[in-house]
Amino acid sequence: MSPTMLDAKEHSRILADFENVCAVAGVQGRFLKESMTKYCGEDEIDWVKRFNHYKADGLPGLVLEGVPNPDMRCQAIASALVRNYLDARVIPLNSLIDGGSDRPSPSILIIPNLYLNAMAAGKSLPAWRTQVMYDLLLERAASGKPSVVYVEDMKSVSSVYGKPFRDFLNTFKIVTQ
Repeated sequence: MSPTMLDAKEHSRILADFENVCAVAGVQGRFLKESMTKYCGEDEIDWVKRFNHYKADGLPGLVLEGVPNPDMRCQAIASALVRNYLDARVIPLNSLIDGGSDRPSPSILIIPNLYLNAMAAGKSLPAWRTQVMYDLLLERAASGKPSVVYVEDMKSVSSVYGKPFRDFLNTFKIVTQ
């Protein structure tokens, strides 16, 4: 049996409801069992290890810019936080926007596809969808609820979301590779 990050005693509540924990967190089970070091760089690891410090300092979150395998990184980050009994959830952009009044508000929201260059190449997002995301992230920041987002290219974020949105994301800790 391969080693796991889940300790039978320390993580007994997670193990007892493993499939549901994974479903709610939006992660594949393997990410809960594996160390985030397998998928993430030093900056992401630092953010997770010093999560409470960054949150206390008012940092609104983490931007993963152009990093490889963003979906895996986002699941690894969420899993590390869940193992520490924090309510972290990976929720794709469309699911989040389409959630309406049923939209979850986890302690840590992780959006693995906030901005992809393909968004700029095709039709732009309707203004209301852009405003929903901006409002959501601003409200989370004001409430001290960090967000982790993936953007393919910060410079191009303005083309879809506008300059104020990009300026706001620039206040996050930004990880590039």
